[in-house]
Amino acid sequence: KDNLSQYITFPDYINKKYQEGIISHIHYSDLIRLQLLIQYGGIWIDSTVLCTGRKFENLMRLPLFVFRQNTFSIAASSWFIVSDPNDKILTLTRDLLFQYWKDYDYLMHYFLLHLFFKMATDKYSSEYNKVPFFSNKIPHEMQRAMYEDYSEEKMKYFASISDFHKLTYKLTYSRNFSDNSIFQHIIDSYTH
Repeated sequence: KDNLSQYITFPDYINKKYQEGIISHIHYSDLIRLQLLIQYGGIWIDSTVLCTGRKFENLMRLPLFVFRQNTFSIAASSWFIVSDPNDKILTLTRDLLFQYWKDYDYLMHYFLLHLFFKMATDKYSSEYNKVPFFSNKIPHEMQRAMYEDYSEEKMKYFASISDFHKLTYKLTYSRNFSDNSIFQHIIDSYTH
């Protein structure tokens, strides 16, 4: 918040709608990730991603990479994006979001970025077809097992299927985590 303007800028109406609470923090972060990647290129990784290996290091050198999803309306996840500067798909997605927020003062759908990203991948399908297919389901396997008892075998399995694990801060604390849960193991192993 204190130094964002040193790196990227937004149209005035975007900043105004964010300050007024029309654009939420979550959806403002969608704009931030796109603007940073379009301007500089690089890698966006959400803070809820646990990195456990380097097997997929070559993916980080691609002009565009996302974990993909095969549904009618959503093409990919936005929690891990690799991009060269000025990527056409990301630029069109951002431009669609800018136009939407220029025209509307409410959020039509929580996955607005994803819906517009799908439109952009449809328009630039030849570019998007060059992105290797890695399902976004596999990096969610550890998240689905957070309450389970920890075992070294489980953790080896998770590390073998992906270097990146999309976790969440939206945990149900009404369920008690055992001292031997995968969640507790992650906290103990990675937060020191």
